Amino acid sequence: MRSIPRIESRYPLSPARGYNPPPSTLADLKHLHATLGIDRVVFTQPSVHAALRDYVLVQADVTANDAQDQALMQRFGIIGPPMSLFFKDGQERRGLRLTGFEDAQAFVQRAHRGAE
Repeated sequence: MRSIPRIESRYPLSPARGYNPPPSTLADLKHLHATLGIDRVVFTQPSVHAALRDYVLVQADVTANDAQDQALMQRFGIIGPPMSLFFKDGQERRGLRLTGFEDAQAFVQRAHRGAE
């Protein structure tokens, strides 16, 4: 069955359906991205993969917030996740720190600056 009219006549949509998302704004999209987080919105983008190909990626899970997590956060001056830190030759490039979320294009630019 390849015809939309045939499909719609055979499988009609309910008038009370919730199949279509409600109208949304750019602010709604940004809120959704912030809610999903950088792992699911930014790190999944091919442009980000390409920009990070020469990086060693380390993810520290500090959700337990135990003594070990607190020591790690204190060592790097992290107030809370998520936070992205960039290092070159063993030294942090503090000007590139990112706390929270930014879109893929901005993150790619940040990664390129970190490689300079």
